[in-house]
Amino acid sequence: MESVWFEGAEFLRNVDPPAETELSPEPFLIADNDPEVRVKATIYTTQLRVIKGLTSEGFNRFSKCNSLRRAIANMIIKAKTLKSQNQISTSRKRNAHQTHLVKLPVRKLPRNPPAAELRQSEVVMIKTAQSEAYAEEIETLQQNQLSQKSLSPRSSIYPLQPFVDGDGVLRVGGRLRQTDQMFQEIHPVILPKGCHLARLAITHYHSKVHHQGRQITHGALRQVGLWIIGAKRMISKLSTNVSRVENSEGTL
Repeated sequence: MESVWFEGAEFLRNVDPPAETELSPEPFLIADNDPEVRVKATIYTTQLRVIKGLTSEGFNRFSKCNSLRRAIANMIIKAKTLKSQNQISTSRKRNAHQTHLVKLPVRKLPRNPPAAELRQSEVVMIKTAQSEAYAEEIETLQQNQLSQKSLSPRSSIYPLQPFVDGDGVLRVGGRLRQTDQMFQEIHPVILPKGCHLARLAITHYHSKVHHQGRQITHGALRQVGLWIIGAKRMISKLSTNVSRVENSEGTL
């Protein structure tokens, strides 16, 4: 009795494989006006930037100069504290042959840092702003401290005859070394044009002289030893903005 149920399908009983049929490739044409085809392709690339040390980008978070000074001073205090704690814990382990970690009490940062740390924070702020704008000039002057003529005349601060002091701060040079004025007035610190630190300094001293105008503010900056590139225009712009804010607030 022949039945498909018992014998199975014929192609299963066929031992010889079927002959392979060659497929001819068909051309795949894309119309220029096809709405499903994307005409342009956008490629995005990612770049990694390694930042070492403190940068002036963090300064933009502060709106007052004193707040920035206190923040950096507290960072300096914290760094000194961690360094001293590390040295103490290392010496205790070495002397007592301890294997566990020695925990020291954590001290709260002061609201008003000491004067030494505040002064050090000012140097850190200035050097950070200068290193980003005048890195090449600072390196050239440090390598040729005895010859200030090594600076390129193409530099924007070349007419100021700059030099680097003992703290690594870029200052205005000149021939007024025999005068009775203070060192910071004779050789003021150079701040780059348009940096946030310069804006904070202008706003601070403009408020300190009770908004008496551009000349008074500029004189106050020179008196404390600051030479801001393009200071007059920045002072005029910031003082105008301050006046607009005061007029819009009104009096109660």
